[in-house]
Order: sequence, then C-alpha cells, then structure tokens
Amino acid sequence: MSRSVVILTVHGEVVRRMRGPMGWSITDGIVVVSKDVGRSFLFEYPMLGRKTCVIYNGIAARVHADRGRIKTGACQGICVARLDALKGINDLVRGVAECKTMRVGFDLSLVGDGPCRGELEGLVRSLDLSDEISFLGWREDVPALLMHADMYVLASYTEGMPLSILEAMAAGLPVVATAVGGVPELVQDGVTGLLVPPRDPQALAGAMSRLVKDPALRRRMGEAGRRRVEEHFSFDRMVQQYEDLYRELLARRRG
Repeated sequence: MSRSVVILTVHGEVVRRMRGPMGWSITDGIVVVSKDVGRSFLFEYPMLGRKTCVIYNGIAARVHADRGRIKTGACQGICVARLDALKGINDLVRGVAECKTMRVGFDLSLVGDGPCRGELEGLVRSLDLSDEISFLGWREDVPALLMHADMYVLASYTEGMPLSILEAMAAGLPVVATAVGGVPELVQDGVTGLLVPPRDPQALAGAMSRLVKDPALRRRMGEAGRRRVEEHFSFDRMVQQYEDLYRELLARRRG
C-alpha cells in the first residue's frame, strides 16, 4: 500500500525537528513562502534543493476603500502585529516620537496583543505619545480599520511573507516597512511603499513623514500596491500553484 504524499511548508525560521535523514526521506515536496525563506532554508539544507519550490502567500478578499478623499487632521497609520520584540514596535514608537518632534501630524493605531504590550505602553507614556499612539488590542474588524487608515507600517526585525502587508496593499494602503525577509518581494520600494533598514527609528520617521506630507504619493503607491496584489498574490493564483504541485508529486509517486 503506497503512502500519502508529504509536503512541508516553511514560513519563516528554518525547521529543525525533521532534521534527520528519516524525516527528510518521507518528505516529497517543500514549499517556501518567499525567495528569502528559500535561501535561508537551502543554506541549512542544500541537499533538498530539488524538492523545494517557492509559492507566495495569497489572499482571497480585497478591501474596497475610498482613498480619493483627502482627510483633515493627522494622517492615520496602522500596524497589525503581535506585540513581540521581533516586530520592532519599540522602534516604531520612537519613530512616531521623531515625527512629533518634526511637527508632522501622524497618529498610529497598534492592532494586536502580546508579551511586550505593558513595556510598550510604558514607553509611549514616557515619550508623551498617548495622544498619538493607540493600543487597540485584539480585533476582528481589521478590514474596516484598514479602510480608515492612510498608510500601513511594519518595523519587524525578521519576516517570512507577512500577510498583514498583503492585506494592507489589497486595501489600497501605501506601506512603510523594514527591508527584512520576504518584505522586499512584496513591497516595491518607491512604487508601492517605502523600505527602510531595521532598528532605525529615524529612517522610519523619515519615510512616514514623507508620506504624511504627500497625499498624492500615498494614493499612487496605494493603487499600485492593490494592483500588485491582484496580479501576483491572489488567493486563486496560490491555490492553482499548490494544486499543480500536488498533481506533479502524485504523478511522480504513481510512476
């Protein structure tokens, strides 16, 4: 009796629990969700190159938002992330402080929860940013929150292929993000958003203030991002690639 086809999907850090020869021998195919994840994985396991392919994440729904109206008041940024040290939220908070010092009208909503929330709330108070930064906690209405934002920001130190950026781009938001992991494969610097180095609050502040001051640029980048998701990161495209892989591996096993 033949066994089932086994596929391993690698989303971020290299997996080690199937490290032994027996573990890899029963794996027929390995999917990495970005080229960057693939480079990291194959650096650790170069012998698995023939089994490995890239299939980007895709999203099913597009958030329809009216980005044509220029809002009054402060520009609204949003970050949807676990409040974890690796997400670089402390750098983002300090970037908002830089914006305030430069008298740039920018408010930030942090959506999500995690072990660093208390520490981050203390940092916000110490920098006198309670009027500029809101902690919204766990939410189930993220699409609606994206619809009312002007830009999406992510300051992570490491990423695989962040779905939060895909969802923001699908909502027509320009993105300010750190150039880590698979993020540069999603965000085209200067076209769909602005990329900055990790652990650099000043660079974050510079990118955010540039978008705050240029509503037309925000609109152009947001529209370009939405088109990019539709053309390259749709749910249907992802499903088709997985189906093709399953068929190929099943045919190979039958053969």
